[in-house]
This record gives sequence, C-alpha cells and structure tokens, in this order.
Amino acid sequence: MSDPKNQHLLPRFYLSLFCDEKIHQQENHDEYKNRSRCRVWVHDKQQGRIRERGVNNLSTVRHYYSLDEPDGGRDPSPERVLARLEGRVSQIMKDLRYGSRLRRDEVVDLATFMAVMKFRVSSYWTFSAGHVAQNEARIRTAAFPSLEALRQDLRRHGHPEAEDPEAVERVFRDIHSGAYEMTVTKNHMLLHMFSHSQKIAKLLLQQNWTFAWALKGGSFATSDDPVLVMGPDLRAPSSYMGEVGFATPGARKVL
Repeated sequence: MSDPKNQHLLPRFYLSLFCDEKIHQQENHDEYKNRSRCRVWVHDKQQGRIRERGVNNLSTVRHYYSLDEPDGGRDPSPERVLARLEGRVSQIMKDLRYGSRLRRDEVVDLATFMAVMKFRVSSYWTFSAGHVAQNEARIRTAAFPSLEALRQDLRRHGHPEAEDPEAVERVFRDIHSGAYEMTVTKNHMLLHMFSHSQKIAKLLLQQNWTFAWALKGGSFATSDDPVLVMGPDLRAPSSYMGEVGFATPGARKVL
C-alpha cells in the first residue's frame, strides 16, 4: 500500500458520493474506479465563493495523519489504518439499498467510520486546542497529581532528574505554577482521535439507525465537519464548526 503525503481530512470515496452525475455521464467514467476525476460543488463560507473542485486534492493536508518521529521522520501508520477502514466502508455504502440488511461486522465498520469522521477533521483539533487552553490547570493536576507520579513519568522517559528528590520537587512546582508551557503534540492528538472514536463507536452501536435516500431530483449536502449531534429542533449545535460545504444534485445517499 502506498503512503500518500497529501492526506484527505474527508475520505476521497466519501466526497465522490457527492459528484455531479452529469459530468460522470459526459466523461463516461465510474466514480468508484476513477475518483480522481470526480468533481463536486464547493461553498466556502469564509470566502463566500461557490466553485467546482475535483476531489482528488480536495480537503487534503500534507502528512495530516502521519506521526512525528524523534529523528524528524514521518510514520504513516494512522493513514494506513484509516485507508483500510475507508476501503471496507466504501464498499458497504456502494452496495447499500433500501431494505437491505447489514451484517454485524458491517455495522461495526460503519459505527467506527462515523465516529472517526467526527474526530479526524480539523474542527476537532481546533476544539481540542481551545479545550486545553481553558482547562490547563485541571489537566496539569490530572497529569501529575503527585511528586511520585511525576517521578515515575521522568523515569519512564529516561530523565536523570527522576533520581534527584530536589529536582523532582522543583519540576513539580514549575509544572503546577505554569512556568513550563504545556503543549499538545500532534502525536497526542492522533492518539486521542483514535481512542475517542472507539468510545463513540461503542455508543453508536447501542442506537437505532435510520438511512435516508434523496427523492428523485433532490440532493444532499455535506461539509468539512460532517458528523453532527442534532437536537429535537434539528438545528446544528453550537460546536458545529464547518466552513466548507459540498453538494451536487444527484447525490442520493446519506448516512
């Protein structure tokens, strides 16, 4: 499996479900076999523009899911995990029909996919950074509640200060006073992306699901923050942070 450097925040197969069917017919290609030529209409709220874009390089960031290695290299393992999940889910969504029954493993894959879609996008990273800033004192206390907890952490990471009681006490004091800046690394965010997704997937498996198809002549829209928890009033929650929308007449499925 190749490891692309430009990695999609939204899967390419997902974007291809919103392709313009007229363009497909004119160019005579299959959206599932040649997704790079698929195009969607994009509405950018910040720029106030609507334009047509190909999905091949749409919503991509260089090494977005690659882990940062100590020697400066990049580990694409998270991207490989996502690619395998996307491959399974793309076939499930392609075959989904009214009245069809999903196998248990397919339901698990869909639940995992929906959970990951909530946490893999840039809005989650923005939210997490804000959450850390607002809860910095509580996080410092939870991470290092005692001198012994700090000492064990220093030992685990090979710091010689772990064997010096005065040094441990000084570091502990500086951590809780804010003298040491607390930063959230990319690797930490990726770890939480997958761990949160597993928790939410388990909750989704306990819910009743409804699949909807657009009526003839109708269509669906999605965005760069596509998974929402809707209230009884069917309004987007205050945490919705989508800035880009994708829509095309003829996009028939929604999950």
